[in-house]
Formats: sequence, C-alpha cells, structure tokens
Amino acid sequence: MRRKIPLLRALAILAVVIGHAALRAMGPLEPAAGVASNLEGAAALQYGLLFALAQLSFFAVPAFFFVTGVFCTFAIQKPGLAANAGFLRGRLKALVVPLLVWSLVAFAADFVLGIPSLSTYLAAHARAGEMEWGYYFLLAMMQVYLAAPFVVDLARRRPHALLAASIALHVVVLGVRLLAGLDVAGLGALAEVPAVGSWRGDWAIWRWQLYLVLGVLAGLHGSKVEAWLRAHRRPLLVGAGVGAVVVVTEAWAFSSGLRQMDWFHSQLRPLVPLYACVVLAAWFSLDIKATARTAAFEKVGNLSFGLFVVHPIAYKVLARIVDRLAPGFGLQWPVAVALVCLVFGALVPYLVIAALSRSRFRGQAALVFGH
Repeated sequence: MRRKIPLLRALAILAVVIGHAALRAMGPLEPAAGVASNLEGAAALQYGLLFALAQLSFFAVPAFFFVTGVFCTFAIQKPGLAANAGFLRGRLKALVVPLLVWSLVAFAADFVLGIPSLSTYLAAHARAGEMEWGYYFLLAMMQVYLAAPFVVDLARRRPHALLAASIALHVVVLGVRLLAGLDVAGLGALAEVPAVGSWRGDWAIWRWQLYLVLGVLAGLHGSKVEAWLRAHRRPLLVGAGVGAVVVVTEAWAFSSGLRQMDWFHSQLRPLVPLYACVVLAAWFSLDIKATARTAAFEKVGNLSFGLFVVHPIAYKVLARIVDRLAPGFGLQWPVAVALVCLVFGALVPYLVIAALSRSRFRGQAALVFGH
C-alpha cells in the first residue's frame, strides 16, 4: 500500500489542477441563483464537459486526507501531543509558512487586479475561512495533524468503535448540510453558517475526518486491507465507473433542479463521499509495477503541495489576462481558457518548483512551497 501513496498523490494533484481549471473557465458561464442555464450549441457542450471534469476531481481532497492518515500511522507511535511534539512542529511549520506566504501573494494579486470594496472582500474571505480558493485545505490539515495522535491511538485500541463513530459523524455533517440547503425542518437559517449548513467553511475538520480515519485504519492494517481490495477488484472498478456517472448526475440534479450552483461546488452532497471512497478502494486494488514512468509520476506527487498553493493564484491572473486581451473569448471557448490555465498556471509553475527543488535553493523552496 505504501508504494502506491506517491502515485495517488500525483493522481490527486492532477485531478485538482484539472478540476480547478474547469471551475475557473466555467465560472463566467454559471447562471445566477434562481436562474436556469440558457447555454446552447458549442458553449453548452463545453460547459457540460467542464462540469463533469470538476465533479470527477472530487476524489482528490479526500485522497490527500487519506494519505495523511496512512502517513501518520508510521510517524506516530505514542499517544498525546507532547509525545509527538517534534513531528507535529515540523508538519505544522510546513503548513503555516506556505499558508502565510501565499495568502499574502493572493491578496496582492487581488489588489492589483482590483478590489471593488476592501471591507466586502475581507468579509467574504473571512466567511469562507480562506484568503484564496482552496486554501481551506491547509487549515483543515493543521487540525488533522493535531487530532492524529488521538485518532491513531484510538484506532489501535478501538478500531470498530472509531470507524462507526466516524461514519456517524459524517452522516450527521452531510445531513445538516442537506437539510439546511433544502430548508427542511426549519434548518434553512443554517445554510448561511459556514462549516455547518453552508457549502463554505470546508476548513472544518469534521467535514473531512472520515478520510483521515480510513487512512489511519488502512495504514494499521495495510496488508489485510489491500488483500481484500485485490480480491474484489472487478466490482470496485465497476463501482468507480458507476460512481463517476452518478456523482456528475447528482451535481446536475441538485444545481439545475434547485437552481443553486452552491450544490455544484459543494462536496457535501450525499453521493460524493461514496464516490471518493470507491475510487480510493479501486486504486489500492490495482497491481502497479515500478517503472520509469511511475517513478516520474511519483515526482509530481512529491511536489504536489507547492503546486496546490500556487495554481489557484496563477489561474485567477491568467483568466483575467485572457478576458482583458480577448473580451468574450471565455464565454465562447471556456475549454480553451481551461487549457491556458493548465499549461501556464499548473505546468509552468510545476517546472519552476521542480527546478528549485533541485537547486541550491531547495531548502528555501521547501519552506515556501511546503514539503
């Protein structure tokens, strides 16, 4: 299982940059709340493709939390924060420094691009709990590491109770979001509360703890888990394929049926966790041989964190440049905008980060880009 982790990280970051490129490109085409989409022809086809790509990428963030859980089972041998102070200090530093550095860069980029109202800007980002799109992940990961010593200890002593409690908590979190979003049982007011009923607030650990727990349990029982997954490879692969269709269909039903694109952006829909878990299970059921190609792909996974923090800013700047140079182009050819984002906002930054990681500045690069 451990040798598949770097490849999974590479696959996950690839899904993230593709999914975010799709989201950035289709943003101008999204209908306003309460309004049905009226796209036709080529624009509608491209929108549908980007819509699907964004949804299919939703296994990626769960994969990162799962990988962290597996990693923690090897790094944490004793319970409690004090016993793991050195490990936690190193991991938190690798998160806090990039978060501060790139949040400042993100703010500077937004300021240069133009902020209509600074107070409105800051209030909106405060509600989301992040300075830049996707940075909730870093805040959630900090909580994950602080919780990991207790989760690993409990997984060793009471694995079944831990798994049952984790699933129950996730069902509650999904249920509150669903009922609040649908305004059922008088819970509509919670739809405006980040990390509770709103699609915003993904920095909260309770929205992701299930994947941490699954990763810890898989790390502690790796050989048994992987043997079971291999024995059920075919149904898992079929389930992953069906799940891909279902998760896209679910997003379309929620967002178009309710005419609220918040549902499209949210990973707190009933079928998204099932899709993510089946994809992860199918991945670890595969037999993957070490080759030159897999080794090259592993390098992408090793630099995934730096690419994660850089690409949202690059995408935003590139989309604005395209809009300035060719007004209306993005409305007609959103797939082309997505490709521009991928090449210049993901591939080029990756090549720069890779070069820095091999240079005499690799220590500074590891601090700024995380490791």
